[in-house]
Amino acid sequence: MSARNGEPVAKLPQSNFSITEDGKPQVIDFFEEHSPQTPAKVDSPAMPPMPEGAVTNVPAAPPSAALYVFLLDSLNSEPQDQVFIHKQVLSFLHRLDPGTQVAIFTLGSNLRLLQSFSSDPAALLAAVSRTGAERDAMAQNRSDNADDAAHIANLQKMRASQANIEALQAAEASAHAYSFGARTTMTFEALNALARYLEGIPGRKNLVWFSSSFPVVFFPTATEMAQLKNNPNLPGALNRIKQTANLFTSSKIAVYPVSGAGVMNSNIGLADSADAGSAGGTGHFGASATPTGSLTGEAMNSASSISSMEHLAASTGGRAFATNDIASALTRIVHDSEIYYTLGYAPADSTPSDDFRHIGVKVSGGKYKLEYRPGYNASPTTTASDQNPITPILKLGMPAASGILYGARIEPASAAKSAEPAGQNPNLKGPHTRYAVSFTIRTQDVSFNQAPSGKRIAKLLVGIKAYGEDGSALNWLATREAIELDAARYESLLKTGIPITLEIDLPVNTKARVVTAVYDWNTARSGSLEIPLRSGTQQSLNQ
Repeated sequence: MSARNGEPVAKLPQSNFSITEDGKPQVIDFFEEHSPQTPAKVDSPAMPPMPEGAVTNVPAAPPSAALYVFLLDSLNSEPQDQVFIHKQVLSFLHRLDPGTQVAIFTLGSNLRLLQSFSSDPAALLAAVSRTGAERDAMAQNRSDNADDAAHIANLQKMRASQANIEALQAAEASAHAYSFGARTTMTFEALNALARYLEGIPGRKNLVWFSSSFPVVFFPTATEMAQLKNNPNLPGALNRIKQTANLFTSSKIAVYPVSGAGVMNSNIGLADSADAGSAGGTGHFGASATPTGSLTGEAMNSASSISSMEHLAASTGGRAFATNDIASALTRIVHDSEIYYTLGYAPADSTPSDDFRHIGVKVSGGKYKLEYRPGYNASPTTTASDQNPITPILKLGMPAASGILYGARIEPASAAKSAEPAGQNPNLKGPHTRYAVSFTIRTQDVSFNQAPSGKRIAKLLVGIKAYGEDGSALNWLATREAIELDAARYESLLKTGIPITLEIDLPVNTKARVVTAVYDWNTARSGSLEIPLRSGTQQSLNQ
């Protein structure tokens, strides 16, 4: 929140704040101010004792008033915009304020973590310097669109039949729609993985997303919902959107979209060989049958892009930026985020539903500009209906999910529990080694329901997936674990953790990376951890 002069407001008491949900007053039961003078106290979570050789997915998040995640998006960006963003981000990092905690991610065909949270400018500069402009196969850029328009114009000049022209237009439109659908799905999957990585880190996280376009929406309007529901290139879009929105809500992430296009100037009249300004190009003022038509269309596209950015930011409590001075915009984001307030309440109406609950916040004692998440989905456990919920968490190379903390250890099984194959790959052949993957799950992160008998019941999905050096899947296994505890056993596991062991067969003497994951059916929270398989401890079993 900021005052009239744009400066953040500090030292306001809880009594100045009031909250409503769907217009009904709520009781604030948690209030905390965050500022550089009073940084959030971040203690390492109390983990149960771990067996020797176990590794954990506990995130390393240093205390800070706010944390910043820079997402350099090449999947949805023009190459020339990527070069501009790269230079501006480097300029900002060269003058990074001491103590500012930043993590660096890139998004192309996959989401990649280049640098975990750090305030060291040298480490952050090195991470960004390793990136470069990329052209993703799924991206449809401005020159591609101009090429398509030029093809149509050439057919018209050659007096091709109207049927042939319409057939080409339909084919191009279908290809564009498919590409957009695939790119949108990839973007949502990456955002989900990013939210899972941040879920176990307390406090507000600010996602600064650098891109030319932002093909996502978190809380669609009724019109947008109808369009998404009827789009054949976006199957299951509404469930996927709701899942991502819920993850961003639970992970306390505010989105700051930053346009790589800067202040959007007109591209009409540019003299490149594949543009509307080329000879006979559809947008050239001297050649077009409607000289202002291309300019009008471009202006509408620009306005739509900015509107999408602003809607995305407003739905998460962030702010959108379209400027030629991205480095200064980043300075502003950090400045505005240094002071913020966390307010919590238990909804007076806790009945689960599919409704969107609208949140209103008011502050007395002055005229302030407030930026906050305007609501949430009342049903928080939505999972994309077209896939097993643990499948995306078991992908290779993804950042570790931290919603459920645990430790894991991999070692050759001392004795096979069964002569049956261990794992779900029916094509695994030849000599192999059986491994035991032992989990020690932090009980406090698991949701337990109360049974009529008084026992506590949890439902987990636990999985492992091993990948070879070439990234191919070697074997995998996922099991449902129903945990039923009496009071004494529950109290004991709060100290020792929940032990679960899975066994999996892998080819002898293979170098592999094993992705482990835990998913809570009650809350949709998850944890994951990628572990390199140690060599030199393998024993052969022939089956």
